[in-house]
Amino acid sequence: MASEVSLGSPQKISTGKQGRVELQPPSHTWISWCILLAYLAVFVEGVALLANDHYGPEILPRVSAAQFHLCSIYVLEVAIALGPGWCAMSPGWTSGELIAHHVPYTFTVMLCFALNQQHKWTLPLVVVLLTPLNEGLFIANSLGAPGTQRAVRRAYGFSVIVLLIATEIRTWIKVMQQHWESLPIVLAGIVPTRRQCLIDVVSRPTGFPCHLLPLQAASRLQGINDPRRCCI
Repeated sequence: MASEVSLGSPQKISTGKQGRVELQPPSHTWISWCILLAYLAVFVEGVALLANDHYGPEILPRVSAAQFHLCSIYVLEVAIALGPGWCAMSPGWTSGELIAHHVPYTFTVMLCFALNQQHKWTLPLVVVLLTPLNEGLFIANSLGAPGTQRAVRRAYGFSVIVLLIATEIRTWIKVMQQHWESLPIVLAGIVPTRRQCLIDVVSRPTGFPCHLLPLQAASRLQGINDPRRCCI
């Protein structure tokens, strides 16, 4: 049972359950609406990219732009979580969970583009752009969307995250096969090849746990109908 709920000041929502302290929605509704519209814009970018017949080098600039937009939203959300203690997707998120979801993803994407590896991971980089709709539905819940929206969000969130993980695993296996074929070069000590192999081995599997955090947050929200916990 919740022991304390605060809406009027930038305090965190104390749930009183297992010591969890959840972030509260922004004190002004327009902030949540802006973040919601930003997420929906990235989702539209993702759908447009996914509609391509193939995923060659010609779409990489658009993928880069969409990923920049998504990472910018994540950075903004982390900033307002650490600052005034807000989260547009609340209730259901603590600052630690938000950071655990947003920061590793942003770092991995930055590393991917900084090392010019995006051509290997084009399909996962496109599929992940479908997830902002899931986060947008979290915000819609905070803004007072009908209760039926929660069932839609859980079904969509589960489906798209399963698709994303399957796509990442398939692409990761394909990349590992390429490294296996170049094993003689790796064993010869060619530094760039060994570095790329290490990055591909480590980077993608470490992203799987953060994909599951939205599902965990959704499961915590199941059955929550208290209107006091929506931004007004």
